[in-house]
Amino acid sequence: MKTLFVFLITITSMGLLNQETETMKATFDGYVDGIYFFTDKDDFSNEFVHVEKGVLEQFDLTTDEFKGKLFVISYTTDTEEDDEGDEITTNTITDLKLVE
Repeated sequence: MKTLFVFLITITSMGLLNQETETMKATFDGYVDGIYFFTDKDDFSNEFVHVEKGVLEQFDLTTDEFKGKLFVISYTTDTEEDDEGDEITTNTITDLKLVE
């Protein structure tokens, strides 16, 4: 039983460690109802539900200070279940660099 438990923990952890970080360049549009909105060069709107704490310490995206500014965004994508059990995709910002 102990071996099975260790095996399950290992398999679960491997999925988290294999998560790839993606990067994009996009303009910050604002923060509404807990979602951070950015628009890329192709005019596609990108939503980020989570932001790592260190990023928010550097850039307070809940204000209008950075609205209209261009950023290089590093992020991960996760699949979660909503309250009805449907799968939804959420993006988490892991790093931001202001393009000057």
